[in-house]
Amino acid sequence: MKQEDFELLEAYLLHRLERKESVALENRLKSNPELAAACNELEAQIQAIGYARLKEKLAGYEIKVNHHETVFDLPQRTDTTRKTQRLGLRITTIAASIALIGLVLFFLVKTFSDRGPDLNEIFYQDPGLPTVMSGTDRYQFYDAMVDYKTGKYEVAIDKWSDVRDVGKDTIDYYTGMALIGMDMISKALDRLELVPASSILADKAKWYRVGLLIRMEEFDEAEALLETIPHTFEGYDQIREFLSQK
Repeated sequence: MKQEDFELLEAYLLHRLERKESVALENRLKSNPELAAACNELEAQIQAIGYARLKEKLAGYEIKVNHHETVFDLPQRTDTTRKTQRLGLRITTIAASIALIGLVLFFLVKTFSDRGPDLNEIFYQDPGLPTVMSGTDRYQFYDAMVDYKTGKYEVAIDKWSDVRDVGKDTIDYYTGMALIGMDMISKALDRLELVPASSILADKAKWYRVGLLIRMEEFDEAEALLETIPHTFEGYDQIREFLSQK
């Protein structure tokens, strides 16, 4: 690569060329793989390498010619114009590096901010009741609970539908949990709404309903329901802060 080509690439990457010159150079790049490779390398240095690294690269820049292993250093620039151009390149590189870091930090912060709390961690699957099978007169209920614990949600729901010796609020609550496990959000919400306020499972049912409403992006309704629930649930403050920003 000739010295003038190197300077031409540098001016092109710093947007110092006239449009006609840029078009002409771009046509050369399409038909000259070696020149295109040199352009890509210099562009990568400008965009991703800090000032100190770029200075080191430019000072030791090497060129191969005629497909031989002979290596020549680029001649040093001595005139004022070239020194000014190199200074401009360094300043531009520093500014580009700072801008790149700022852009990355902005998107990282925005990504984590937009993502919000981990709903799967906060609204974790209810582990279910202990399943001591021997000597119980509620065999079918606890047999279904074993299915629930092993992820056989449809089987559990089917068995619970025939249970009559356990409170309806309990059946509705755990059926709702099984529907959540099946990712049937709307049906789970409807089932959990059946748990009456008088049930000992009422607050837990409301808590999971808040999680479901958030997943459905019904933020106002979720926030209103959250205010009716005790603050004792793990992750309550995170959810309240998250909803206050919606």
